[in-house]
Amino acid sequence: MVSVTPSVVWFRDVDASDLGLVGGKGANLGELTKAQIPVPPGFVVTADTYFSFIRRNNLEPAIRAELEGLDVHNAAALESRSARVRELIMSASLSPGVAAEIR
Repeated sequence: MVSVTPSVVWFRDVDASDLGLVGGKGANLGELTKAQIPVPPGFVVTADTYFSFIRRNNLEPAIRAELEGLDVHNAAALESRSARVRELIMSASLSPGVAAEIR
């Protein structure tokens, strides 16, 4: 279990008890790593860091607009809109502190 609250946490340092910190996928990747199941080495950005990133870059309105009225049963629409949301996130700026933790 992680005892401090960093922005980035390695899979090897998290487990199921860190669900609130790193989300379900991050916690599960930590559990798989601890069980010595082959998982590429990696890290997870904490949930707080993610939400701070979204707020700081004012992405929520644009993301909500992309998701509004989305037919989740339409694969082409899901692909198209998720690509636009991904583009919004990838074009936003990462804080220098988080970028340094990733490096």
